[in-house]
Amino acid sequence: SFECASGVSAVLVSTLAFAVACEAARRLARRAFRGGHFDALALASAWLFALNPANVFYGIAYTESGFSCASFIGYLALADGWDVASG
Repeated sequence: SFECASGVSAVLVSTLAFAVACEAARRLARRAFRGGHFDALALASAWLFALNPANVFYGIAYTESGFSCASFIGYLALADGWDVASG
């Protein structure tokens, strides 16, 4: 039915956005630590983001994973020197 398909697609989109947010968090932490020997620390920070107690909201059809994804990608764009305008 349509309700079932829309529910499943919402969960899939949310899960995909969470996976992208985890990768963006790792890249942002790697850029913040700026060193090859800090890659493990960047990976640990991404794991801490992925395994925090509130991660139950990232796997269901809520907006938290999409917001986290957009936030981390925006922070990366800002770190790259993009002129990010709000509004």
